[in-house]
Amino acid sequence: MWIFDSYFKGCVELWSRERGLVRIIAAYPPLFYMHLKDPHAHWEMIQALESRYRVEECSFNSIFGTFEGHRIYASRKVAEKIEIQTRYAAQLYNVDVRQDQRYLAEKDLFPCGDRDESRFSPDFENPLSIMGMEVAGDPNFPREINCVKFLNERMQKFEGQEKTVLTDLLEFIKVHDPDVILFPYADIWFLSLSRRRNISALSPHSAAAASSSRWPQSPTGKLNTKVESPSGQMF
Repeated sequence: MWIFDSYFKGCVELWSRERGLVRIIAAYPPLFYMHLKDPHAHWEMIQALESRYRVEECSFNSIFGTFEGHRIYASRKVAEKIEIQTRYAAQLYNVDVRQDQRYLAEKDLFPCGDRDESRFSPDFENPLSIMGMEVAGDPNFPREINCVKFLNERMQKFEGQEKTVLTDLLEFIKVHDPDVILFPYADIWFLSLSRRRNISALSPHSAAAASSSRWPQSPTGKLNTKVESPSGQMF
C-alpha cells in the first residue's frame, strides 16, 4: 500500500495510490500509557479513571526501558489533568504521538513506499500525478488574483479578471485531478482563495496542496514525514 497522506478526525484516514486513489478509514481510539513510581499513593485517581474510561494494567516498552503501568483510552486533556493531579509525578507516554502515526507504526506501515522498501531511503518511485501551481503576487499582501500559472506537461497561464481566473483554475484542476499540487505559500494563499470562492475542487478528495517535501503536505495543512515518530513523553 503506497500511502501519500494520513490524518485523524475521529478515526484514522489513509490515502493511498494502489491501482487508483484509495481512501482507508480505521476506527482507532486515542490512548496513552501511564507509569507511576508509587501507584498506591494515587489509588483514588486510578479508581476514578477506571470508573470513567477504559483502563488496563500492562507493561510497555519505551526508549528508557520496560515499565509497569496502565494503558488509558482517553484524550490528551485527560493526560494533562493526570499530570496536574499527580504534580507531574506521573510519567506519560505516547500523549504527543499523532493517532495516524501511531496506527502506521503498529501496523508496520510507512508513507511513500511499499513494505519491501526501506523507509529510510531518500530514493523512491513516485506513482502520484503531480502538478505545479503558482499565483502571481505577494501572498502576505493579497490583492485581486488576476494571474495563475500551472506547470503540468507544459506551462499553462490563466489571466484576466479574478472571477474568470478562479473559475478557470477550478475547472482546470477538476479536469486533470492531480494527487498532489506543488503550491508555494499554499497555507497563506488558500485562506485568501477560500474567502473569494468555494474551493471545493481542492478538497482532500481530489488533491493535496503541498510543498516539495518527502511526504506531501496533507489536505489538513500539517506537514508529514516519511519516518514515523518514535514513542515519546509529553514532558
